[in-house]
Amino acid sequence: MRTAPALALLLPVLICIPADGQAPLDRIGQNPAPAVSGGKTASELLATGEKAYNAGNWEAAATAFENFITNYAGLEGTEAAITRVKPLLAICQVRLGKLEEAVPLLEESLALSGLDENVRVDLLFFSGIAHMRTGKADVARQNLGKIFNDAKVERGRRMEALVLAGMTYILEQNWKEAISFFQRYGDEIHQFSAEAGARADILLLHALMQEQQWDEANVQALKLDANLDQVRQVVTFSTLMIQLGAHFLDEGEPYKAIALLQRVPNQKKIERLQTAMLTAAQADLKFASAAGNSIRVSQLQTSVEEMQRELDAFSKMPEFDSAARLRLASAYFGLGRTREGCLILDQMVRQMEPDSIVESATASLMRGWMSLERYARAARTADLYIERCGNLAETPNKADVLFLKAQAIEGQSLYREAADAYLEVAKEFPDQPIGAQAQFMAAYNVLQLENYDESGSMLDQQAKSLKVTDAMWPHVIFWRAMAYYFDQQWEPCRQQLEKYLTAVDKDHIDAEYVDDARFRIAYSHFSEALYPEAIKELKQFETEFPTSEWLAEALLTLGDCQAAEGDLEDAAASYSRIGIEAPGFYDEGWMKRGNLLKVQKDLPGMKKLFTEFLQTRPESPRIAEALQWLGWIAKQQGDLDEARKIYWEAISKFGNDAVRPGLEDIFLALQGFYSGSDRKLLETRFSDELAKAQDQGHKRMAVRLGWALAKLRLATIGSTDPHAKELRQQRYQIELAALVSEIEPKDTAPMILADVGDALAANGDTKQAKEIYEGLRKWWPRSPERDRAYAGLGFASVKEGNEPEALEDFDRFEKTSIMPRSTPDENGITLVQSDLGGEVAIARSKLLANRDPEKSLQILLALQRSKAMPARIRGEAFLEAGRRHVSRQQFREALPYFEQVYLLFNRYPALVASAYFERGQALEKLGLPDKAREVYSELVTRDDLKGTESTKQGLERAQALGGVLAPKNPEGALVPPSSSHD
Repeated sequence: MRTAPALALLLPVLICIPADGQAPLDRIGQNPAPAVSGGKTASELLATGEKAYNAGNWEAAATAFENFITNYAGLEGTEAAITRVKPLLAICQVRLGKLEEAVPLLEESLALSGLDENVRVDLLFFSGIAHMRTGKADVARQNLGKIFNDAKVERGRRMEALVLAGMTYILEQNWKEAISFFQRYGDEIHQFSAEAGARADILLLHALMQEQQWDEANVQALKLDANLDQVRQVVTFSTLMIQLGAHFLDEGEPYKAIALLQRVPNQKKIERLQTAMLTAAQADLKFASAAGNSIRVSQLQTSVEEMQRELDAFSKMPEFDSAARLRLASAYFGLGRTREGCLILDQMVRQMEPDSIVESATASLMRGWMSLERYARAARTADLYIERCGNLAETPNKADVLFLKAQAIEGQSLYREAADAYLEVAKEFPDQPIGAQAQFMAAYNVLQLENYDESGSMLDQQAKSLKVTDAMWPHVIFWRAMAYYFDQQWEPCRQQLEKYLTAVDKDHIDAEYVDDARFRIAYSHFSEALYPEAIKELKQFETEFPTSEWLAEALLTLGDCQAAEGDLEDAAASYSRIGIEAPGFYDEGWMKRGNLLKVQKDLPGMKKLFTEFLQTRPESPRIAEALQWLGWIAKQQGDLDEARKIYWEAISKFGNDAVRPGLEDIFLALQGFYSGSDRKLLETRFSDELAKAQDQGHKRMAVRLGWALAKLRLATIGSTDPHAKELRQQRYQIELAALVSEIEPKDTAPMILADVGDALAANGDTKQAKEIYEGLRKWWPRSPERDRAYAGLGFASVKEGNEPEALEDFDRFEKTSIMPRSTPDENGITLVQSDLGGEVAIARSKLLANRDPEKSLQILLALQRSKAMPARIRGEAFLEAGRRHVSRQQFREALPYFEQVYLLFNRYPALVASAYFERGQALEKLGLPDKAREVYSELVTRDDLKGTESTKQGLERAQALGGVLAPKNPEGALVPPSSSHD
């Protein structure tokens, strides 16, 4: 610890040179006989000196006394007067700082006989001061000790001499003796005067800190703080408190630091307290002066002067409050109590005048909020920084603050806004490393939006400005490859990754992504069903990167490749090598091994495997999935009661948990365990369990049961009447939509989220539907239901009339779908080969009908030709193609499309009825009413199409054209048999 600054603050506590000694000449004796010198008699010189002395005019007093001694020394009759004047001259010289001249006079005076006792005490006191100031602390201590040890001396003078004697150890930096001294005499000083005792305690605190007796210093500081009303050196004490708190903070003892720092008042309060103490000291000085107590006057006068100087200097200290609050906040941060630290800094940066410390503290506050993931508050703090500190002469943290703001926005999943914020940083600091980082992060956030082309273009642009050896080059190149990867552009992805790997080998750049790159290359081959290539690369990966974070996923992918090649034994071995250190992939390996046994129809093997899994991984989140398989096995083996028991026990144990893979499948699978009349028993059980869960406040269980009950009622066999089916569907949607108030996406299974989102959308509540879909996408980005989320977002946007947003969502669906995609046809059209993929393609076609008519028809053509696409989708594609031609006034071209629907897709009455009616409409437009009447008549006479809206409309048109014609063929003859198209 540096001594000088602290010592400078402590000296005024005890080095007490009198401003007004108030030692009149009557203590020396009568004036000597007059004599003449320089126009003044001896009496006049003595009178002048006395008057100047009493007025505190030390220079004039010293001059008069020196003239008297010079002119009258040695003259007969002046010996006694000169003897009496010398002590006063010595005191004047002490007061004037002429210590070397004063010391001999003081010693000479003390050697005189017949001195007045009060004068002797004064001389000893000032001799002590003079010797202290000339570096002779031991001599000073002896003289001051003579005052204290003389019981005849007034007690107040003895106590002041005692405190000053202790100060001599401080001046010698003899901390151990100083500590011993004040610990020995502290109580005695306190008994005399609380104020003097507080001064002694401050000196003891300083000595303890200098001797690094930190715990004792802590006790002493807290003792002083408890009696702060007795401390006159408030500024000095507050400064020592901050220094001591800072020490404990540096030494990793934040609790002690907090106990001290939180007791330090703010600057205004310290000034107010110090001003009050100064006023009290001035009153005491006035009283002591009136009493003629020279030692007390000396102490008080110096104390008053130094308190005033400290107060003036302290009031001009610009960063006291900010520094103190920053240290206190740092202590809370050190305890890991980040929130408390942030709250202190938040108050500080809002209330205190901006300065360099406030500027730095605002940046620290942002980092604190970021560590707490309080991203919105962090972003607002950045705005506060710009508002309050942006115009400071120096803003060294500005780049960091703006970068942190972008990160805070990113933390709120506002990726577009975050990208814009990063670009602002890159623009403002183009020549700093943080500028390049920000430019990269802008592209990364666009990538988060799954705008792969835009992100890739941004990364390509940045790569042009970088050299291979630049720090950001590996990141830019690798993530450019990842943009291709996520866009499933496998060949460009591999080329980009090979570019990175070549640079690692050739230019020795950062190898951070080497294992990741090797795995992505292998996975790209797997994604293209190039299994032999993937197997070779993944085996090599396992050998070269045995500690890679990607090893578990690599082994899982290797097993998938081997299974696809029919090497089931090798696949099982690969799954088995996945380590428990990657628990998610480890559990997935168990499940895939179970699937292999299922393929082999090895039910005993499956049962053994999943039983072992329950024993090995009792805390796994996939316990429910294992139980689902065990229930399924029991059912396959004919033990329906055991299957039901396993499933109900699983529901009872895990039903109120957060998401557990396989648990929802158990609820649904129970439907297969209750058939016929038992189905009502299951509905009753579900209803009873739901009421029980609601009574117990088990929200997650209630959501699962409400969802399962709605699914059960929808699936229950009832009337085949279309109207009855429609009512059942409406009830299902209402029941599911009602669950939304109880749902928290991060704790709800993606399957339930997707169903609830669809129900909300069907009921017209697209706003809440989108919130559910977004929650699914955010919290379950790798779930199969992610496809439904993107598709649902698109369908909701269509309902809202937001076509650009709908097309964007459909793009994301098609680019990220886990379902297989067709190879591009001659028009470059690819399709996600599933029901949902077909619905999205048809919806896209409708949106493009006016924007891009040719592409709209090309999509429909691709759907019609797709053998992998469900028949319903292909039938709808034919129907939409006919409608598209009608919308373009191409009625003749539309006819064959409508005809194909009712010839090939008779399993879908609504489609067929629409095709009949719309074909009749087209014929009417062509001026062929007789043909149209025949088509309408066929529509209304088909029993399988009765009840549809199109049939009702067809009847109206047939009657308008002359009435319904009797069928030319026997009833039903026009209905072709089911074909492969269905």
